[in-house]
Amino acid sequence: MNSRLHVVGTGSGYPDYTLPLGLKIIKKCQVLVGGQRFIHNFAEAHHEIFYVKNNLPDVVAYLKSIYKEKETCVLVSGDPGFYSFLGYLRQHFAAGELNVIPGISSISLAFAKLAESWHDARLISLHGRSLDALSCLTPGQKIAILTDNKNTPSLVAQKLSTVLGNDCRVTVCEALGTPQERLTTTTLDKVCDSDSVSLLVISHV
Repeated sequence: MNSRLHVVGTGSGYPDYTLPLGLKIIKKCQVLVGGQRFIHNFAEAHHEIFYVKNNLPDVVAYLKSIYKEKETCVLVSGDPGFYSFLGYLRQHFAAGELNVIPGISSISLAFAKLAESWHDARLISLHGRSLDALSCLTPGQKIAILTDNKNTPSLVAQKLSTVLGNDCRVTVCEALGTPQERLTTTTLDKVCDSDSVSLLVISHV
């Protein structure tokens, strides 16, 4: 009988961007819990599936009912501890109940694609947050900003231009680590939105 719930970071949601230890755990587990895209990329015939949608209380209730009886793995994007699902799980599970396998965050992947270090970068997530979080930025900083469907890259760029100027150069990183990956370097006044759900804007100022 398993005593801990596995939480595995899958990076961009593909096996190539998942640690070997994470892949080993995913393969041996009986139950996979996660978003549809992640499940599609990792599920095998022996896996029982529970999809994460807009049903977080139901997800927690399901996990509590099953993880001690069947080896269960929650698949999350990026790194579990960086603006991901781990924070919510820790509200309902003690640290000792979880076995967390880190993953490659979109931030680290973006800087790797740009061949730049990021120990000195200012990291901001706008997922469910106000654009006012950008007001504290100043010229001369290296900045990475996670956008979402509401705070889109173009809206973020408009806000940033009032702080950093229209001619500030940025790289918009779309669908990192997927076949649809695209990196576009431009200036703030020319940033456009796309159909990609998850976008990352890296600013070099």
